[in-house]
Amino acid sequence: MTGKKATLDQALETLAGATPIATRLLKALDRLSDHAMQQVQAVWPTLADDRRAYVAAKLRAMSRIDVRLDFTPIFRFMLSDIDPRVRLSAVNGLSEDESPDMIDVLAVILRSDPSDAVRAAAATGLGRFMYQGVMDKLSKRRRDQVYSALMGALIASPEQSRTRRAALRSLAYVSNDEVDLRIRDAYASEYLPLRVSAVFSMGRSNDRRYQHVVLGELTSVTPIMRREAARAAGELELREAVPALKQLIDDPVADVRRAAVRALGQIGGDESRQALEVAAQSNDPEIATTAKEALAEYDFLYGDLKFSMGPFDELFENKG
Repeated sequence: MTGKKATLDQALETLAGATPIATRLLKALDRLSDHAMQQVQAVWPTLADDRRAYVAAKLRAMSRIDVRLDFTPIFRFMLSDIDPRVRLSAVNGLSEDESPDMIDVLAVILRSDPSDAVRAAAATGLGRFMYQGVMDKLSKRRRDQVYSALMGALIASPEQSRTRRAALRSLAYVSNDEVDLRIRDAYASEYLPLRVSAVFSMGRSNDRRYQHVVLGELTSVTPIMRREAARAAGELELREAVPALKQLIDDPVADVRRAAVRALGQIGGDESRQALEVAAQSNDPEIATTAKEALAEYDFLYGDLKFSMGPFDELFENKG
């Protein structure tokens, strides 16, 4: 039975048991029909909390590895589970669901879920719709709905909550005085994670008015702040940041080194390219790989778009 596709009945029988659940069996939960979902709903409440949490997390991991899998129906069902671990996996598992009604679903979760982690995940999910709104891919009514939900959560959430930080990052796509004020207020906080989220938001905003803050934080004593400042410098394409980013390639913290290398690839320029070429020869295989990937991005963004059109080349040459 190893090479055969599992049936839903086999999957449900295993779910209801106590034995480990093979990935092959969970694939039977892909693209469930309404009738199949009724079968799942009948079995699901009988499972122990840890069992449900494991299945939810496993389905989320599988969907990230194989984008062809679609667990949308069961993830939506899981949103009402009593276990916050299940709800968290479900919200994250719906990260590719761009159905307009997901805005309503996420807004309700953001407003009323008892778990800070789940509310934060909903705020992050609304961020993709906020981006769509900024890009004029949502109606004004929907865009305003997303903005109001996020701003309301930002204002109402405690300073040290995950929800506040996630809402700020999702709002950063919007360029207006209110969001600018919230970003600057967050940066003035004494709570480091909120200040880090402010720097992240500065990069996401694509607003170079924040460049002095970002440049200053590249030399922060806190690794996570150096990492976010490097990332923001890349997003803002700050040529002024290149000397400091070159120094960060030798940072003692791996996350900071990787962020610096990626930022150099985004910023461009001869100095950035030379630094990336050196990093690509690093004895650190992870940095070397990251540098090669950054060089590829650099060439895509800034290189000459020269390619052959085969038999058409001669045609264009003759016309010239």
